[in-house]
Amino acid sequence: EYYLGRVDKICLDQYGNVKIKEGVPSLNPVAPPDIQDALTMYILTIAPYTFGTQDVKAKSLDHRRYTMRDIGRIEKRLDALEDKVNK
Repeated sequence: EYYLGRVDKICLDQYGNVKIKEGVPSLNPVAPPDIQDALTMYILTIAPYTFGTQDVKAKSLDHRRYTMRDIGRIEKRLDALEDKVNK
């Protein structure tokens, strides 16, 4: 019998609860599907024969948030670029 690696996801649901979606242990593990109505915060890659936290790789996902000010600036830049291309 062998220990196999696994990929898990740590998610935050709409009520602020932390949920862990465990993947299937495999020789070539893949991430499990996302939890519906939850935001995935981290993807954990757990190596076989994990002896400590140094054997677990955590990848933080970047969730960008744009304000109306940011959107206005982007719109102005696009307008200027369109004007430049059309000339």
